[in-house]
Amino acid sequence: MPDSAKSLNALRPARPTRRKHDRPDPLLMLSPDADAVSQVELLRASLIELQQTLSRERDVSVAVGILMVQHRLGRQDAFEQLRQSARRARRKLSLLATEVVQAAEALALVKR
Repeated sequence: MPDSAKSLNALRPARPTRRKHDRPDPLLMLSPDADAVSQVELLRASLIELQQTLSRERDVSVAVGILMVQHRLGRQDAFEQLRQSARRARRKLSLLATEVVQAAEALALVKR
């Protein structure tokens, strides 16, 4: 690398190490000085967020399984098909996955 390029790189500000979707660890934010009520509220909010994330991940996994069975695809191909469908529709993957699961459940009820 030429010296001029090295000196330009040295002038650039360093990128932040945290990504946009990273959240601080609630347990690290707790301090001995914080009152117990705020600690409980912080933990409760963290619990709700974790439950929602697990639910979204579950729906994505189930939707991938549905696509695997219905289209005789491998796991990676089924995920890729779901991801591409979400991108084409400009929708979140988790929302599309939830709809796939709900549609499969509705069809299962109709078949009975």
